[in-house]
Amino acid sequence: MKPLFEASKFASPRLTRREFLRDATLLSVGTAAGAHAAREVAEPFVQTVLGPIPASKLGVTLVHEHVMCDFIGAEQTNRSRWEVEAVVKRMLPVLAQLKERGVTGFIDCTPAYIGRDPRVLKRLAQETGLHIVTNTGYYGGANDKFVPRHAYDETADQLADRWVREWGNGIEDSGVKPGFMKIGVDEIESDSARLSSIDEKIVRASARASRRTGLAVTCHTGGGPAGLAAAKVFIGEKADPGRFVVAHSDGHGLPINQAVAELGAWVSFDAISRRPLELHLKLVRAMTQRHAGSLLLSHDNGWYCRKRLVDAVVVYRYDRFARSLRSLVNALEEFRSLDMDFISIHEGVDTSTPNGRLIFGIFASIAEFERELIRDRVRSGLAAAKAKGKRIGRPRMAVDASRIDALRRQGRSWAEITQETGISKGTAQRAVAGLPTNPLKGDFVRC
Repeated sequence: MKPLFEASKFASPRLTRREFLRDATLLSVGTAAGAHAAREVAEPFVQTVLGPIPASKLGVTLVHEHVMCDFIGAEQTNRSRWEVEAVVKRMLPVLAQLKERGVTGFIDCTPAYIGRDPRVLKRLAQETGLHIVTNTGYYGGANDKFVPRHAYDETADQLADRWVREWGNGIEDSGVKPGFMKIGVDEIESDSARLSSIDEKIVRASARASRRTGLAVTCHTGGGPAGLAAAKVFIGEKADPGRFVVAHSDGHGLPINQAVAELGAWVSFDAISRRPLELHLKLVRAMTQRHAGSLLLSHDNGWYCRKRLVDAVVVYRYDRFARSLRSLVNALEEFRSLDMDFISIHEGVDTSTPNGRLIFGIFASIAEFERELIRDRVRSGLAAAKAKGKRIGRPRMAVDASRIDALRRQGRSWAEITQETGISKGTAQRAVAGLPTNPLKGDFVRC
């Protein structure tokens, strides 16, 4: 692997926190090397939606972001569900903010059948000057909702052929070529360290395509064990581990992240800004003790693009629509981006008029104030009830611990037990945790 950044930058004690986070976002996308490309480009390059650029020109890059997503599913998604002009108009201000913060590019991780649209990305790259990289590959996460039917019938080699064709010829008739592959895998509930047959096929196909093209692979993971299993399958296909990125590693735990890094693959913390910065820094510091050069950082942010289906949103009153002024304002901005108006009957507000927009802000503040009063009254009532000795919350459930224990002794999985008893896995495990070696029949635990 030839990374586009020096690993020492991650661990340098002289870097400020801002410099650390900035340098850590640099991506090692594939040196993307076919023999034909090697003759044209003398140094490693990155394939953007506007064509190849020298790797040294990529700059500060967010490694896992989304311009748009369509979560309706592989069988229903199609280009009629959004309009290119509407998406570009909405996204331009957001991408302008990226440039103001010194970001020069991003890796768009929206795969095929979830809203990947090279037309949108090409327009945004042209109008912003940002380096945008799109992908090929199939997403096996979310219970395989976004896997097209033909993927079940074709072999791993046939899927790899499809993705290699996109790499060589471009996506559809757009002329845009992918600069990496995006795939996804789920955890199997009964065996989190094993992949389903379709997910394993997708990983193997990506490995075989990567060997032929040099493209890197970013893998969505339903959990740490699944991510580690995917990395092992990829390497088992004799693909370069330095071309494999295990995404969403923020919640995988240090042992699994270290195991992935020790295999030679990348660990991606791509939920920055979703939780307190101190928590992210703690995760980063733990990884940089031994594997600073194997870490990528990003946000995994996405902006839904939905086609306008109505002219206006009509509600009876504000507090039936949103719980705070902020959520009201955010909703209004989204409606504006879709050329939709907002009408509240009780307050007589219509945002299609200047007076309506003014009154909207005033009454929204009053609505939030009213909800705060209600919240205070509820809290006071709960406190008074507790002072009188009343129990607050849902009733405790009686759980037959001996039955659960008997099912476990029969070799039943936790998933089977929860389905049969109708209680959660955590409740079932807590119920049997305190049982003696030979519990008496009918021994009940309240939890």
